Amino acid sequence: VIPASRIHPTSRKVLDEFFPLPNQPGTGALGIAGNYLNDESRRTDGDQFTVRSDFNPTANQSFFFRFSQSDEPQYIPFAIKDQGNVVGIKAQQGVIGHTSVIGANKVNDFKFGMNYFTSSNIQQRAFQRNVVGELGLQGLSQDPLFWGIPVFQISGFTNIGECNDCPFVNWNTTFQVSDNFSWTVGKHSFKFGGEYRRLRYNQIGAVVPRGRFTWNGQYTSEPMADMLLGDMASTEGQVGAPIANFRQNYIGLYLQDTWKLTRKLTLNWGLRWEYESPFYDKHDSIVNVDFRWDNSMEPVFVRAGTGDINEGNPQFPAPAGWQLVRDGRFGRGAAKPDRNDFGPRVGIAYQLNAKTVLRMGGGMYYVRDIGNAVFDIVRNIPFTIRQAETANTVAPNLNWNRLFTSAGSPSFLLINEFGERTSYVTQWQSSIQRELTKDMSLELTYMGSAGIKLRRLTSYNNPEPRPGNPNLNRPFPKFNGSFQNMNAPSHSSYHSFQARLQQRFANGITLMGSYAYAKSIDNGSGVRTTDGDPLTPDRKSTRLNSSH
Repeated sequence: VIPASRIHPTSRKVLDEFFPLPNQPGTGALGIAGNYLNDESRRTDGDQFTVRSDFNPTANQSFFFRFSQSDEPQYIPFAIKDQGNVVGIKAQQGVIGHTSVIGANKVNDFKFGMNYFTSSNIQQRAFQRNVVGELGLQGLSQDPLFWGIPVFQISGFTNIGECNDCPFVNWNTTFQVSDNFSWTVGKHSFKFGGEYRRLRYNQIGAVVPRGRFTWNGQYTSEPMADMLLGDMASTEGQVGAPIANFRQNYIGLYLQDTWKLTRKLTLNWGLRWEYESPFYDKHDSIVNVDFRWDNSMEPVFVRAGTGDINEGNPQFPAPAGWQLVRDGRFGRGAAKPDRNDFGPRVGIAYQLNAKTVLRMGGGMYYVRDIGNAVFDIVRNIPFTIRQAETANTVAPNLNWNRLFTSAGSPSFLLINEFGERTSYVTQWQSSIQRELTKDMSLELTYMGSAGIKLRRLTSYNNPEPRPGNPNLNRPFPKFNGSFQNMNAPSHSSYHSFQARLQQRFANGITLMGSYAYAKSIDNGSGVRTTDGDPLTPDRKSTRLNSSH
């Protein structure tokens, strides 16, 4: 029993105001499990419209214009009433196109498009109530956009607080130009062309800006008792606003040919070249880290570009003893440019006899990042500070009055490993299709793929497994934590056998049955670890694996 005099005033305020009273009978040994139910509903209101116009000035020329817009505001409830978040989605897309038929064997297709997409995931109390300030919590963001309830995690109880990763707001605009030319000459059907894209990726993103605090009972053996005393097992928080104004260019060129070599044999081949420039920030807010896996050099924080490190007046200078430079070693981008992205493709179809066709082919395809993973490197000093600390398990050292042991020093650091090649996937397939009767066919297919240099998160500056203070067992203790590193160490493989039997009946009725046996193996099923993958992965059956 914790005497009333020993209950921390902040703990009392949090429990009284943000932990609801039971509203239904509980279960379990103590009769308190499941004793609260939030009956709020998820609300979605969607509107959309599309307009299109077509114009054909001649038999060989056609133009079209299309514009679409959609809005979808939502309310996403949480486990506790009035702690959900508000989501807003708006998309606009416009495209104009021109198709020209040139003679009897040539067609040119041109398109220009623009896509604008904005989305927001914001806690209810943004701009309305500064709970962090009311509780007197230090070392956390005070920006009105980040206002709201911190996250309180007590083992054995439902988490309380507004969402960890709110607010997140995106304003993205993509411009795209493409041109494709088709030309049939004798036994060849050529197609070649390309596209250009310009992406503006603007984002404000916060992770635990109001703090996330955990109690596990490591001091009193009862998590709630630890909470009443105000002694925490771990703390997380962020100060500053991570803001990205990313820009990127993409160009892709291709050539392909469908060549009917004989009456029974057709060859399809092609080659595509792509270049996607690394994201750069309009205001050079990218701060990456130069490091070595063998610890042969101390990690150096590298701001994009050259010149004044403090251009733009960032709020959080590097702590004493940390190295922060702006010497151009990484240029302005978030990664090293890779101009070697050639993707060959080939396929053949051969008619063995009147009832049997054999097909096989393969190709190489490059994986393009959507941008969110790169966003992490605008979270570093000198623009923001992210902290994540684990308390001393013997003597309490984290509490309401001291959320972090090193105020003003980040302990959660982020890297986008420089010099990694573009991720890519190779795919191959072979199949045989057989007509069994005039109304029944059987198709057997083998399909395989391999993912190479796939992105995922890994961890650097981890403590060695030996006795003593874990932080002192790190290669570089001064950083007071690990670096979360985005690199490309992962590989995946997929093999499958598929069978399909199809029977046609009268009156347009078709019955089809299929079976697939597959195996998927990787050492990273996703970029982030929210899918259950550890930061030190082994090669294993993927979480996406489904044999049958």
